[in-house]
Amino acid sequence: MTRFTIRIADTVFQLESRYPSVKEGYADYLTDASPATSFSVTDEELAAAWQAHRFTQLIDCRTGRVYGDEALRDPALAADWAKTEDMIRMRDEENLLYRKVGKALPRYDAFLLHGCAVMLDGKGYVFSGRSGVGKSTHVGLWLERFGSRAEILNGDKPIVARRNGQWMVYGSPWQGKENLGCCKAAPLRGICFLQRGEANRIAPMAAPAEALFHAVMQPEDRALQCRFLDLMTDMTQAVPMYRMAVNNFAPDAAAVSAQALTGTP
Repeated sequence: MTRFTIRIADTVFQLESRYPSVKEGYADYLTDASPATSFSVTDEELAAAWQAHRFTQLIDCRTGRVYGDEALRDPALAADWAKTEDMIRMRDEENLLYRKVGKALPRYDAFLLHGCAVMLDGKGYVFSGRSGVGKSTHVGLWLERFGSRAEILNGDKPIVARRNGQWMVYGSPWQGKENLGCCKAAPLRGICFLQRGEANRIAPMAAPAEALFHAVMQPEDRALQCRFLDLMTDMTQAVPMYRMAVNNFAPDAAAVSAQALTGTP
């Protein structure tokens, strides 16, 4: 087992993994500080995750050939299959650890928000919305428009946290398939929920709760749920939230969102 300690959103956790490579994904967040708590994955949890894959056939991506489950017992394929199985189990453990940490964050006045977080002139903004709506593309337009003034904090799962009475947005180790982000933080100045549209239009949200609840990782622990709801209520009252119909191919896309969120085009 490999044990290591990470600091995310100014909170320290110890993680335990069967796979040393899991630690590599947290390289920017490693610390020697004393952890608030620790997380590990049991053999039973890992076995359940493996069973959930329900491999009944294999497809050779090079040839397209389909193999039945008897192929798993073929000595000629045993070595390759063992490597594949080990990789899948490693990914399962990595994902289970991530979810354990994410669901515990409300205990420390923080939570994971599905979105793309960008820092502009030292202030943080998050673009959220359904997968494929164009969050990363829109943030990319901000980078083009503002150059070195802007930086991506996290491209997939930033952490939003209340610290000393102020709402902050943090980078996290879970940066999505494009692996965009950094280990930094900024005061959170706005959240914008994107939906596709013909023209770029943005307006404040009077009732953002429904959109927000679809975008956050909620705790399963009943004792944490009330704390989590209080956090949501406080944030919706403290942080401006917007709904934007976005067309990232139109030349005014970044200008429209920047004008509303930052007050400057």
